[in-house]
Amino acid sequence: MAAVQNGMKKEELKDAKLEKHQIEKKRKKLKRKAETGSSSSDSSKSGKESPDEKDDSEKKKKKKKKLKKSKQPLNDENYPRLQSTENNLQKPIKIADLQELLFWCLADGQAPSWVLVRNKQHIRRAVVLLVPGLEPSQFGFKPVKGDKHSFLLPSTLKDNTPSELSEFDDIFKLAWPTRSPGDRYRVFSPVNAFLQSVLSNEQKKRRDREMKAMSKSSKPEDYLMSYESFVEDEYPLHPTIKLESESVELPEGWAASKADFHQRPQDPKILAMDCEMVKTENGSEIARVTIVDMKNEVLYDELVKPDFPVTNYVTQFSGITEEKLAPVTTRLADVHAYFLDTIDNNVVLLGHSLNSDLNCLRFVHPHIIDTANIYNHTRGPPSKPALKWLASKWLHKEIQKGGALGHDSAEDAATCVELLKLKVKNGPSFGLFNQDFESIFHRLSRQQPTPLIGAVADYGNPEACIGKAAHKNVSCSNDDEIISAVVTLSDMHNFVWARLREVEQVAEWNVNRANQKQSNGTDSDTSAGEQDNDKIDYSQALAHLNRRIRLLYDSLPSGTLFMIYTGTGNPIEMSRLNGVRQTFRKEYQTKKWDELSVQWTDAENVKLINSVESTRNGLSFFTIK
Repeated sequence: MAAVQNGMKKEELKDAKLEKHQIEKKRKKLKRKAETGSSSSDSSKSGKESPDEKDDSEKKKKKKKKLKKSKQPLNDENYPRLQSTENNLQKPIKIADLQELLFWCLADGQAPSWVLVRNKQHIRRAVVLLVPGLEPSQFGFKPVKGDKHSFLLPSTLKDNTPSELSEFDDIFKLAWPTRSPGDRYRVFSPVNAFLQSVLSNEQKKRRDREMKAMSKSSKPEDYLMSYESFVEDEYPLHPTIKLESESVELPEGWAASKADFHQRPQDPKILAMDCEMVKTENGSEIARVTIVDMKNEVLYDELVKPDFPVTNYVTQFSGITEEKLAPVTTRLADVHAYFLDTIDNNVVLLGHSLNSDLNCLRFVHPHIIDTANIYNHTRGPPSKPALKWLASKWLHKEIQKGGALGHDSAEDAATCVELLKLKVKNGPSFGLFNQDFESIFHRLSRQQPTPLIGAVADYGNPEACIGKAAHKNVSCSNDDEIISAVVTLSDMHNFVWARLREVEQVAEWNVNRANQKQSNGTDSDTSAGEQDNDKIDYSQALAHLNRRIRLLYDSLPSGTLFMIYTGTGNPIEMSRLNGVRQTFRKEYQTKKWDELSVQWTDAENVKLINSVESTRNGLSFFTIK
């Protein structure tokens, strides 16, 4: 711990102490609120208690008893520990089982049958690391298809550990076979598998009641984006959207409509917009702007000359070619002039993921309806549904069939109009999918009598996705920064999730997957950043991991559940085969058989299925500090 603290600046320590004080203050406030609410409701009742009230009373007594036990000083007799009961296993544990172990130790989970947790009331917090790049074979496992016992029971680390990972045996003792979720052709995200929790029956009933209470019909203005949505989806902000104390100054070259976010349109005029962009020396620039009204009549459709030389017309998506833009004289300033003359406070702009369009247009407007928000992806937020999928699912029509000729912005804008009309007709609940999952951070924050708070340390910007519901997010650029962040966070949070990626990068597990997403959604995956890993080999990466795990373990407070899971096995072959399969399916629709660059037969299909099955085999290690 001293090595880490000596590296921290005094200001950072001061901020950490202040944040810890604020967290404790927030916990006490939430606890008082919960106690006050329960006492006031009890005092309003009279007569005999109902069976439900008796059950609630018993639950409160049990919680108080557990809380009293947890405050007892730790000694050899009551120190928490894990005891394996692997003989009860009928199949390998899953990542969901690891999550349930965490809930059982900290919150309201069910007792796992495969491990016994003694004195769990003294477990104060949990730290979970995702460490891809380790394979079951390195720890003595040789899974055989059809033989469940070949990948079922944990192995002792003493005789089955790479020499570079000597600290694993001292800390964990056992390596557990652990399966990732997936189907025949994909391995689903091990990130989501741990950080998304299945809703309880009570939560599902509450959600269903709220959905049922929604009105059967609605008005277009009911779907205007909120301030939170503007910020969350990274829309350019109109000067009137921010609070008065936080003024917004537009960059040079931008334009803002004469509208006010705080004044709702009285007689809204819905205008659907879609833009096409090309790549230039200055990045993406507008090349076509189309506006359609609610009658699907095109009001404005102009090609726009970019300010900088074009480097890529991206014709397969934009439909723009050099020949089309050659005679064009319209500039972005001309588009701004039309917008400022047309778009006022009563105009609502409608579109699909308009944040990218408005950023390229350098134009801001406070009244927006986004079809990517009012309709759900089947996986739920933060995933966004594609416009083409929405058209097929709800309008039963195919759009964007231009192939190499690209998209038609007028068609896309008209599709948004049809989707909004359908939404208005059927009400707010239409186009939403009942999500039986919630963030693990939400579930922990509901715990009583004391809410539990969580944090994430990861590469890139975890707050934008996987850590959206966490109390604290720390963005890091290498594994050493991750470890330092976890040490700090674990002192102030009940649950910390983090990911180490150096081993994965050196093993080149993530090279193919940069272009081939094999998860069941936008993996909630954050950027791996840039590390100077070309100077080390795999053995050195393992040695670095060994050192970091020891440093973290020694720095953790007593009574910490410490867990590592690898997520998957080696995905390289699965990613390669899936890439071939996708190429084949794409070319098969547009080319003749003898013109295909790849072939996909039953033999390749079997290889892919077997590869996916192998990739789903991961490992986990856990102990209590």
